[in-house]
Amino acid sequence: MHYCRILNIDPNLQDITSDEVYKVVEGYVVSQCGVRKVSPYSVKNVHFPGIQAVYDLYKIKNEFHETYLSKPIKLILRGFTKFYNKTNPKSQRIKLPYGIDLALRSKGVMEREGTFSRGWRKGRCAAAIMQKRMLTAQKTGILGLLRCSEHIRNKRATALPFLRRNLTFHDYSGRVIPYAQVGLIEAASVHLNVKFAKNDQAGCGRLVQHIRQSNPETCLVSILEDWIHLTRDAYGATADMKLYDVPGLPELTMASLNMVMKMTVRDLGVHGLQGTVASHSLRYGGATMMAAAGFPDYLIALYGGWDPDSKVFRLYIHPTRESAEKVSAHMAKISEGNCSQEFIRQLSAMREQKE
Repeated sequence: MHYCRILNIDPNLQDITSDEVYKVVEGYVVSQCGVRKVSPYSVKNVHFPGIQAVYDLYKIKNEFHETYLSKPIKLILRGFTKFYNKTNPKSQRIKLPYGIDLALRSKGVMEREGTFSRGWRKGRCAAAIMQKRMLTAQKTGILGLLRCSEHIRNKRATALPFLRRNLTFHDYSGRVIPYAQVGLIEAASVHLNVKFAKNDQAGCGRLVQHIRQSNPETCLVSILEDWIHLTRDAYGATADMKLYDVPGLPELTMASLNMVMKMTVRDLGVHGLQGTVASHSLRYGGATMMAAAGFPDYLIALYGGWDPDSKVFRLYIHPTRESAEKVSAHMAKISEGNCSQEFIRQLSAMREQKE
């Protein structure tokens, strides 16, 4: 419905000619890319599929899909893409990956800086729970590879907020643990039921699952279990509240999240990189961690809710020392064999057969 309002199209309209559709699509591209300076990549890979998803949802039949894939529209987008790439180099658009190691470091940074303790009338106790909330939000975003709109805020009025009831905890027998008993019965796993995402053309969201691990500081099951238990029993947070909302405390904001993340990067003693860290860095940090663990691209894309054909997330996957160690070890080991000689022999044999 959001896209329908932008396009000024009645969602109940079934009959619309191909010429009318083309004018609408062309006007949309020009207004978004030319006037608003929106990334043509977003228009092509996110906006258009999102609009199509709305049409499919309301069973509206028209030629929108064929039109935005047509050659004239592709040529217009190609022109805007060339201009966009010149004025917005990829190196300037890449955000810094922010992994669990930085989230853990932020705990000490917030304590030393007294974050949330000044200017808040409820004092030290409130500061402690607000710091814990910030730490929980960082870890959840990283380990769940979540967009900020999926668990903290929603830009679109049609997006559903991430509520506490969107978390499903299971015990070791596979039974669902009721909200009132989370933290009282040890959970074996947790599902994050992420609702409609921008690349989710089916409109059914995605399911992120984590299994309990031994270290409670880095285990998402323990992290979320502890957060629910504490805020429910000590503050009266209900299952219908947003995940990070706590009665009596101000709402978690993107500004405060970005502030803490920039403080943490600055604490590393590295200068000039604070501007490259933002809320989306949590998502890229999770992707980088999965890549460092050796997971294939398709699994990272599945866990993060990227489109199967998306190449964008590869910009944010960086090799770590552990990855380099694996590459070095395997290449050193294979060097002891005769892989090149074997390839040459096979190629020679194939040519002899052809002759």
